Amino acid sequence: MIFIQGFERLEAREQRFILLGMFVVALTTGYFMGWEPFQQAYKELSGRVRAQQETLAWMQQAS
Repeated sequence: MIFIQGFERLEAREQRFILLGMFVVALTTGYFMGWEPFQQAYKELSGRVRAQQETLAWMQQAS
């Protein structure tokens, strides 16, 4: 409640600035907590799949 009252007392320009800042923080948080770990895991798993495919190809040639 206190935050909302303080926010409403600000000028429209200040409110827009704060909302923009909150939006930037939300995007940054979403990137570092969601997208970036997903990409790292994807790269790691892609490497593992590639290695397993190479091992499978070698085993098929050896048999």
